[in-house]
Amino acid sequence: MSKALIGDHIATRIDDSGNEIHAIKLGKYKVIHLSKNSNKVVISHMGSFSHGNLRVVNRPDDPGAVISLAKRYLDKSGKHFLNDSQKFVNAVFKGHKNVQPRTSNTPDTSNHPKTSTQVGHISSLKPGDHLVSPRKLGLYHHHGIYIGNGVVIHYSGWAGNTTDSKVAKTTLKSFHDGNGYHVVPHPDAKVTKEEAVKRAKRRLGEDAYYLFSNNCEHFVNWCIDKNHHSQQVDIGTSAGTVPGAATLGTAGRAVVAATGSVAGTSGAGIMSGLATVGRVVTLGTGGAAAGIGALGAASGTGAAALLNNTVLKDDEHLEDDEREARSIGRKATYAGAVAGSAGSVAAVSAAGSTAGLSAAGISSGLTAIGSAATGGLGGMAAGVAVTTAAPAVAAVAVGYGLYKVAKWFSD
Repeated sequence: MSKALIGDHIATRIDDSGNEIHAIKLGKYKVIHLSKNSNKVVISHMGSFSHGNLRVVNRPDDPGAVISLAKRYLDKSGKHFLNDSQKFVNAVFKGHKNVQPRTSNTPDTSNHPKTSTQVGHISSLKPGDHLVSPRKLGLYHHHGIYIGNGVVIHYSGWAGNTTDSKVAKTTLKSFHDGNGYHVVPHPDAKVTKEEAVKRAKRRLGEDAYYLFSNNCEHFVNWCIDKNHHSQQVDIGTSAGTVPGAATLGTAGRAVVAATGSVAGTSGAGIMSGLATVGRVVTLGTGGAAAGIGALGAASGTGAAALLNNTVLKDDEHLEDDEREARSIGRKATYAGAVAGSAGSVAAVSAAGSTAGLSAAGISSGLTAIGSAATGGLGGMAAGVAVTTAAPAVAAVAVGYGLYKVAKWFSD
């Protein structure tokens, strides 16, 4: 086969003996695979996965079904696949045929080649089935619950063919909008299919769609599993944390370079900038150490505010357990930001060849952190970026982590 397409089974050779790592292509730059380092199923950037010798092993009949099933294995231990990346991919490809065989009989409008495989018919669907239809070549998926007679109930926001955002009924054809669909199994469903349909109908007309905290996937999982959950949001939150924090770190480095009496990212420029920031936030009583703490605090509280007003946003339409879990998460984000900021200062004090928060200690600590983070390529400037970014990562990790823990206990 030629160029790898979304949903393809791909492999890359990792040594001269012909050993390979296998994966499934999720998008232009992302793959999902069993990591050798963590021995868990993870999502990686194509650049870090491929060793320049990529090959296509297999191509699925239904890329959307393959991707959806693969994501359900995220964070699963390698022991489920005998610690073999190829066995993981094979399990997904086998599962998409045997576990989720029902697809639409509409033509495939993606860039995947047509096949002669017989597809399912609407008559094979059952009321209460969880339907998923890929959008934008599988970059995201639209979810709905089938209620019979060719009708689907869904949260219409971001459906791709409407600007409305209410829980509404639509035809199956309108739901998949020519993109095909598949059925997601719920082997441990908390309610019967009949009850899931009733729960969906009770929310008809609701107009509280929010991409990050009350989307179509949240809605369907609530109907079937009584769990207000969106795997797409989980993945987006995890994938976006480090790049977002890196942006904040770069911004912090720019602030330091521009505010001191000595401009630039030389050692003198960085120390001058940190001291200026420290004096401003402490009304003249602090120095460079206070500057490190202030930059970290700004980064952490900024990340906390963003998460709290998106993924953890309160919504009166939600059930009490979900609202309480989000409240716990919102409080924890700020605790994480404070802890991360204090941790950055402590790390600078301890990391260098000169311990403490004297000028020599800070210079030494930032250099050591910057060098460690960049494999020896960076110095003090990189150290400032890292210590600024770390509290943002801590805020998201602690806040979102405790939110998930609270949900687990409530279940």
